[in-house]
Amino acid sequence: MWQRVRSNGAITQLVGLFPHGPDPVWPGLYGKPLPRFQAINMGVVTKGQVNQNGRMTPAPGGATPCTGQLTVADNDFSTGRVELVLGNYRLINSVDYQVGVAAINTAANLAAAISRYSGFRATALGAVVTIVAAATADVIDFRALHYGTKVNFTPLTPTAGILALGSPQISAPVLL
Repeated sequence: MWQRVRSNGAITQLVGLFPHGPDPVWPGLYGKPLPRFQAINMGVVTKGQVNQNGRMTPAPGGATPCTGQLTVADNDFSTGRVELVLGNYRLINSVDYQVGVAAINTAANLAAAISRYSGFRATALGAVVTIVAAATADVIDFRALHYGTKVNFTPLTPTAGILALGSPQISAPVLL
């Protein structure tokens, strides 16, 4: 499920704070101490339909996309089908891509099939398929469902069931 992430940019707020905390003796004897001000760099970030206070933090060098990798470890798909879940898409062997003579051929066919989908591109280097999404901080499903006795795609990187998040990402407000 894609969750579009937006931000209107960072704003700087001055927040008053008392450096030593309150003391009940101050009003009668010394008067209230003057507050010090701290600048906080923050803004409203919208992810999906939820607003959060935070900040879009870019990585050095600019925005980076969501990524993932899989390896065609076993080219025998005869014991059952395999579905590759990639965001809102499901790629099924022998339907969306052809199983090749060897694992490297299957990987090339799978990469070509993924690249036909909007917002994705993939490359194959040997039996390893690298997937790149156009989105940067979206939550994009990434898992393989094996319905046979063979585990054809392993390992999937990352293993959390979603593509690795790119940049910028939502971070905490920054004290200046």
